[in-house]
Parts: sequence; structure tokens; C-alpha cells
Amino acid sequence: MPRPPRILHCTSEPLVFFGRQRELALLDSALSAKSPSLIALIGPGGQGKTAIVQHWLRQKRTPLDGLFFWSFYRAKDADLCLREWLAYAEDRDSLPDVSASWCVDRLLEMLRRERWAVVLDGAEVVQHETGPWRGRFLHPDLGRLLEELGSTPMPGVVVVTTRFELPTLATRSHTQLLSLDRLDEESARALLRSLGVQGPPEELDRLAAFAGYHAKAVELLGTYTMRFSGEGGQSIPLTPNPSPPGEKGSDYSPLPPTQKGSDYSPLPPTQKGSDYSPLPPTQKGSDYSPL
Repeated sequence: MPRPPRILHCTSEPLVFFGRQRELALLDSALSAKSPSLIALIGPGGQGKTAIVQHWLRQKRTPLDGLFFWSFYRAKDADLCLREWLAYAEDRDSLPDVSASWCVDRLLEMLRRERWAVVLDGAEVVQHETGPWRGRFLHPDLGRLLEELGSTPMPGVVVVTTRFELPTLATRSHTQLLSLDRLDEESARALLRSLGVQGPPEELDRLAAFAGYHAKAVELLGTYTMRFSGEGGQSIPLTPNPSPPGEKGSDYSPLPPTQKGSDYSPLPPTQKGSDYSPLPPTQKGSDYSPL
């Protein structure tokens, strides 16, 4: 019997969404073709990983037995996540008083039998950040669950978003790791126009290039442009930046401080409105000096 969706600790949804058709098509295919069983969207913050899955869940049409969304950004306890997940799966009113390993075994049985859409957002919060274990999951049972799900076909799909690589999942036969690229030019223009920024395509491309075609940066720059450049949405002044040609980052950089519409320029430490200047270590209010 289908369960009502269970959305826990969800982050805010994007104001607008454009592009990412390849990623959305892959998620749709995973639900209909039984492969891949696990999809990981990998990329730096602000590239739209969470926005993609939120948009996909709103648009999906495939009937599901369960929909479980958990954001580690708001709740980093992986053990609690597993018990909440099992409580939802078994239609319990309270969390089961069982081990994480037992939760994993029960969830594996159901997920291999039923059609689910599961999103684990912000997994970098529960991954090792540095060292030889970088990218591995801190909670061994959560890691085991994802490794086993990514190794066999299943009717539904589990989606993981993270900023870190996933070395233990990279070789699993039914796992697909997708590194998010920057917005394409058409999507970046559409995003700027949705915010009210007007102008010819080449001018919009200049703004998007200034933001590095980074989804969140393009959105912020468009909002800034509308707020501080008038209702016409004229672009802010941009000057050439000596970035290597061919890079999609940007050929433009902000004007230096002395050219931003004021006479302000940074003052050296001794001139910032006072006579203060840093003292050498032996004069900082004590007799201590380094040996």
C-alpha cells in the first residue's frame, strides 16, 4: 500500500529552476528502468544539487510505494535517519528501539521489493573530510546500506547529494555518480530573465560569465543587478579579467575599490581613522616576548 511522502529536515526550495535536463532524465529513467539503483549528484555548494531533486520530486509522475527525504544539513545524526526511515517504512508511530544494523537489514528487504524514491541530501556532513578515508561514510551501517543498494537492481532509486567523492560507491554495478557542471548559457540567460534582468543575449552572457555560470552565483548577481541598477535591469560595470582564454569562469572582474562610484580606497593599517598601529610582540600590553 502506498505511503504518504515523508519529508524530514528539508532545506528551502529555489525561487526558480532552469535547465538540468540530463540529470532530470536520469532520475526519471532510474524509476522506470530499474537501473541505476543509486544516483549520486556531486558538486560544490550552490551548483543546484538539492534544487534538482526537489524539482524532480515535484514533477514526478511514477506511482511510488514510499518517498523518503532526509537532509543531513538540518539533522546530521545518521543513526536517527535510519530509525526514522524504518519507522516510516513499517508505518510505526514511534521510532523502533533497534540497532542500526537491524534497520539496514529490514530496509534492504523492502527497498528491493517495492518502488521507492529516497533522497539523502547533504551527505558530505556524514562523510570523512580528509585523510585516506575521505569520502567514506562516518556511520558504517549507513555506508553498508548504500553500498548494497548500489550493487543490485531495485524497482526504485536512492539519490545522494554531496560535495565529496564517494570512493566506496564508485565501483558498484548499479550506481551512477554524476558530477554537476555549471549552467549552460541558455539556462543562465533564462534564470537572469526570470529575475527581471533584461538585455541582449551577449549582455546576459557577460553577467553569467562574471558569475562563473555557477547557479547560485548567477541568481545572486541577477538579484543584485535588479536591486542596485534600477528597474531596467542594466548590468553592473564589468572590466576585463586576465583569466586564461577558453575557461568558462569569467572574462570580467569587479572594478577595484577606488572605481566603484566613490573616492574610497583602502588605507594602510596606521591610517584607518586612528593613530593605532600594530605593536611588536614585546609591547602588546605585557612583558612577554618570544624566546
